[in-house]
Amino acid sequence: LRLEELRKRYAAEYMQLHGQYRLGLDGDRRKNKLMNGDSLKTLQALSGIKDILSLNQLEDLKRQLLNLKTCFACTTQDLLLQPDCPHCHFNPQQVGEAPVVGRLDQVEDRLEQLLHDWTGQILTALDDPILTGQKALLPERQRQVIEAFLSSRKLPRVDQGFVQSVNAVLSGLESVEIHMQDLQQAMMNWGPTAPEEFKAKLGQWIDQALRGHDLNKARIVIKSLNTEQ
Repeated sequence: LRLEELRKRYAAEYMQLHGQYRLGLDGDRRKNKLMNGDSLKTLQALSGIKDILSLNQLEDLKRQLLNLKTCFACTTQDLLLQPDCPHCHFNPQQVGEAPVVGRLDQVEDRLEQLLHDWTGQILTALDDPILTGQKALLPERQRQVIEAFLSSRKLPRVDQGFVQSVNAVLSGLESVEIHMQDLQQAMMNWGPTAPEEFKAKLGQWIDQALRGHDLNKARIVIKSLNTEQ
């Protein structure tokens, strides 16, 4: 009887942990809905816009979704017959990933935030006065697409035509990538620095990064650290 009680207690605790590290049926459906949803499809289409968007943020979110493991077939009866899930072989002692609880909410919120951020970045780039002449040179259809977007401040249905129109306008600009890890390392090397000296050093560092580029056409694009949050 004592052994039977221990087996049942083990099965109950295992099932609890299994539920924390594996998506159930509803979670799996929601994961698939996000992977095939409009937000991710739109972001994927927008990734065809050259130079101004931080694509590693999108890849990070896609990776997070893919890494969420699903298993809703494990039962207490399974665990009375063997020590682990016969379907996914979840091992509580070898858990390296974060629990799945709340992760779908986080990814969904970040997808919506990234779509909002990218929309703002595209609008800011297209609003640049230096591109006025570039817009005037567009074919009529592309010019109408850009003008409608700038007027509404909302993304249209993002297709190849929209992406090509944006790229046609932005071809007049030069992207200068600055990687956060490089800037971070430079600032760490400065050591303790007074505010005015810090601003001066930062200005000098940016000037160095822009050396050899046309400052009227150069646009700094920050590339973030590729870390999973």
